[in-house]
Amino acid sequence: MQKDRPCRSGSVFSRCGFDFLPRFDIVYPPQRGGCAAAAPGVRSFLGLSLDYYSGATAPAQLSSLPVTDNGLDAVRSTLRDMVAIARMYKRDAGTINVARQILVGSGIQDVRKSKPASIAAIQGWVRDHIAYVPDPRDVEMLQTPPQTLSIGTGDCDDKAILTATLLETIGFETRFMAVGGTGAEWSNDGNDWCGSPQPPPYSHVLAQVRMGQSWLCLETIVAGKGPGWCPKGIAVLMVHHV
Repeated sequence: MQKDRPCRSGSVFSRCGFDFLPRFDIVYPPQRGGCAAAAPGVRSFLGLSLDYYSGATAPAQLSSLPVTDNGLDAVRSTLRDMVAIARMYKRDAGTINVARQILVGSGIQDVRKSKPASIAAIQGWVRDHIAYVPDPRDVEMLQTPPQTLSIGTGDCDDKAILTATLLETIGFETRFMAVGGTGAEWSNDGNDWCGSPQPPPYSHVLAQVRMGQSWLCLETIVAGKGPGWCPKGIAVLMVHHV
């Protein structure tokens, strides 16, 4: 996605799990008004409250949205393209070999008994070994895992695709989450979207992995952040399962 601006602080592995939701594309209504807190639906999705389960506005299935809906169709299309790439390349021998080499290099002997360590090894490798390079201005490009591995660079889309695909090759369930937020950390043009009547744009995407009944963010463009760290100030989000 264009304009990657993840926030600087978040929560630890054990506290940033995402409540399990049904396997379909979802989008939450955006926050409007101040920046003190996320909208109720977003808070519940991030596991910070139970509003969603007690009658808060339910997420809409993306297939039911209008073809054109304030740019949501473009975000939906990008996520579906990312899913298609991950589904195709999780069967690719070269990508499979890279995932296994990462695990062996991390000293993991049995993924079944070392799931948190396996997730951290894959996420950390992509975070530290694939340099972040944005797409050309006003151009959205997606790379396959072999291309990203070959050139050693990519933007948030490409690093998320690689992360999810590598995890899929070793048996994990993944999905992609497109997000936009409010606050200074999300602004590079002086507009922090606080108090705006318009929702903030979708400006970042990352992979998530399922652990039990929770989903963990896997940020790969912020140095030093491990599994479970997620951007602060998310106001709009959309997910698509691999």
